[in-house]
Amino acid sequence: MTRGRFWLSGVLVCALAIGGFVVQGAQAQENPKVYGAIAAVNAIVFDVGDCSEISGWFWLRPGCRQYADWLFPPITTSQVSDDDPYVYINLKPLVSNGFNGGSGWDTHVELEVFLVKNPGEAVGTDEPVGKKLLARSSVHLKNFFEPRVEEYTLGVGYPTWAEAIRISKTDLDRYMNEYGPLLLVRVTRKGAGAGEPEHVAVNQGCLQLAYKVSSR
Repeated sequence: MTRGRFWLSGVLVCALAIGGFVVQGAQAQENPKVYGAIAAVNAIVFDVGDCSEISGWFWLRPGCRQYADWLFPPITTSQVSDDDPYVYINLKPLVSNGFNGGSGWDTHVELEVFLVKNPGEAVGTDEPVGKKLLARSSVHLKNFFEPRVEEYTLGVGYPTWAEAIRISKTDLDRYMNEYGPLLLVRVTRKGAGAGEPEHVAVNQGCLQLAYKVSSR
């Protein structure tokens, strides 16, 4: 079991015990937030363990924990459109080839999606307790920046883009009563042993859920 640092956004969280901390009555804010035809959902908890922070980004690299967790509030599936009945996971981290690395580098990470009831037994825990695995996928973090260089570029050319992973609202309806309504998304760096030696940086805002809003 690994515990780390937690960041909580300003959504309503009542007596939520996480890693020994209890947060009560955090101020509510709009989550999800609707932008015309879509709704965007932000994480209420973000955990990166002992990863080092540089300019607001936390680096998954040798010498620290190799995964980061995002915990999301329950999705009201009746608000998800029937003509596009999915919740999409959008991921936009930074990637470089090493410490003080260069621009233009791709890599692959593992992305897992769980339903959980008790955040304290799931977030930052190597093997989440009582979870339902909804998805596990190898995700290609694509970097279209040119040129690709090994030498330090001061963060220029680090941003990447990944094709969204989608979760069916039917699966959410089917399993959330038994396993819990909270969505836990975990991103794991694969590392040199898997042929993916690049370093990956994340923050709370680089992973977001979104769905098309029902017109009913």
